[in-house]
Amino acid sequence: MLLLLVFFHVVSARFPHVPDEAINEIAYTLQLVDENAAGPNDAIFYYQDHIKQGSNAQYRFIPCISKSYQKKPTVLTLLQLMEEFEPQIGRQEIESPRKFKRIDNFMREQWLEKLWFTTFPRRKRIVDSSAFEHVFIGELEGKKVKGLHNWIRFAYLESKGKLDYIGFISERQDSVATISFKWSNVTKPVGGMLLGSSPEFDMAIFTLCYLFRPGGKPCRFYYKGCEVTVVSYYIQRNGKNFMSTAYPKAGDICLRPKTHLLHDYRIPQAEADAKKKNDTVPIYGNCSSVDVNRAALKDATFNYQFHVSVGKPPPERFITFISQSYKKKPTVAAFLDLMNTFNPEIGSAEKPSAEQRKKAYLKHRQ
Repeated sequence: MLLLLVFFHVVSARFPHVPDEAINEIAYTLQLVDENAAGPNDAIFYYQDHIKQGSNAQYRFIPCISKSYQKKPTVLTLLQLMEEFEPQIGRQEIESPRKFKRIDNFMREQWLEKLWFTTFPRRKRIVDSSAFEHVFIGELEGKKVKGLHNWIRFAYLESKGKLDYIGFISERQDSVATISFKWSNVTKPVGGMLLGSSPEFDMAIFTLCYLFRPGGKPCRFYYKGCEVTVVSYYIQRNGKNFMSTAYPKAGDICLRPKTHLLHDYRIPQAEADAKKKNDTVPIYGNCSSVDVNRAALKDATFNYQFHVSVGKPPPERFITFISQSYKKKPTVAAFLDLMNTFNPEIGSAEKPSAEQRKKAYLKHRQ
């Protein structure tokens, strides 16, 4: 996996203490090279109502993952691994040649495989768990759902009718979600997951946080412009430490413009208020999913800087970068060409030449 190789090159230097800024920089670099991340046409995340509404969501949280995305190498190997685990805590894991082969297909880095796939007893003496199973697959213990912090696994269980989405607690567009759901009729009141990330990105960032912020210390970074905190823990068995869990929690802010998924920039207040049903959300969701000329992460940089209450102008522009390749997209190039044909001064006549150019443009667009 290219992403994991990059990750280990970045963290190979052994820092005595890694500051939050360095972790955020590594996380940003990993996002840039995450070639197996879901694109805008690969998945739809449909939040619907806040759990304070008191009724279960009518539709699935992830109603669609494109077939082309399911065929991406690491996504495909993750899907093939899903039925190789016994999710019930207290039941012995079945180790088979097929399972070992599929693990090798998914993870070829020996040290990482040992960290994530080494089995241990979660509660009693029965070897029934691993970090990978807990985080990526999920586990069941009595009337509790444990782990299950991967969006692809969540969508897989939804598609099989094994999981029911209840509603959201934290809404962060297509970045990170905190939600409530039922799996095998067992409720998980609060569960967090990154959205649209590749399996290797999740594994890389969770490993990074496990190494640099162990024992439940907050590991903070921005993912798709939204603040995220990852918390990880180890479990000790027979004098040895095993990675137990790692999961993301939504931070307080998103440095991104509002969309149909994010109704209020002040996110904590928005989550505290009851949400109104909006029948247009599926329509807008479908429209945004086929917007082939939308800017990708690498195409533009939005620099909010500070709130207007500071009382002074920011030192830098709000939009500090737009890539040349994005400016050449058909509708973007045509829009840029059209901009100088208007006189913005109200009360001043439009130039005849500008009017002619506009008519030609509009006729061409029909």
